[in-house]
Amino acid sequence: MPRRMGSIEALQLPDERFRIERVGSNLGFAAANNLGASGCEADWIATPNPDAEPNDAWLEELRRATLRHRDATMFGSTQIDAQRPDRVDGFGDVVSIYGTAWRGASGSLVAALPADNLEVFAPCAAAALYARDAFVAAGGFEDSFFCYVEDVDLGFRLRLGGAQCIQVRRAEVRHMAGAITGEDSAFSVFQRQRNRIWLIARNVPSPLLFLVSALQIAVVPLTVWRRGPERWSTALRGVAAGLRGLPRAMRQRQGHWR
Repeated sequence: MPRRMGSIEALQLPDERFRIERVGSNLGFAAANNLGASGCEADWIATPNPDAEPNDAWLEELRRATLRHRDATMFGSTQIDAQRPDRVDGFGDVVSIYGTAWRGASGSLVAALPADNLEVFAPCAAAALYARDAFVAAGGFEDSFFCYVEDVDLGFRLRLGGAQCIQVRRAEVRHMAGAITGEDSAFSVFQRQRNRIWLIARNVPSPLLFLVSALQIAVVPLTVWRRGPERWSTALRGVAAGLRGLPRAMRQRQGHWR
């Protein structure tokens, strides 16, 4: 991802527990977070994005939630739209029967959010917290996703294993969605169209796989059409890339759902 020149050189680490990993190329969100998590000895792994600005109580609220909800292994933050502070950017990740995923409550009024924590499908990794043991056991994020939907994929896999995700109401971040890649850029359209095909192939239980796949085929033309003519070819390239990678994604299915 692009960075301001000299930003790493100017970074001051708090103590010897922290390190800087220089990789020399853009690994993508998924692989970069896996690298950051490698060798971690803490009980929890946080994944704050550079375009997510936490409030002062963010990490403490997440810590309290881990003590309150001891059975949960994933925690999500309340994402406020940085450009419209009265609006929600995301309140947990949602997956529909069509196999499409999105940030819950996006565009809703912040004032309309529930007053307390609640269970959601999965956290948005823009500001999530994962139990390290669960993260490692699941294999972390899938590198091939590069970025977009990789958090839904990880959450799906953890949920299939019986994990619980709690959305922490008072752990707030201001999120500038698409600040790095562009919310509706050609890059993000391609990635989302491709990755959601892999999401279905890798995770949907066998009894539902045919139904969800059929519904996804039915909804693809609508989602492509909504992108507008200037994004049609990009969206279709993403679908084609997803189909080309389908055999590998099917091989990656969890054994008990084959």
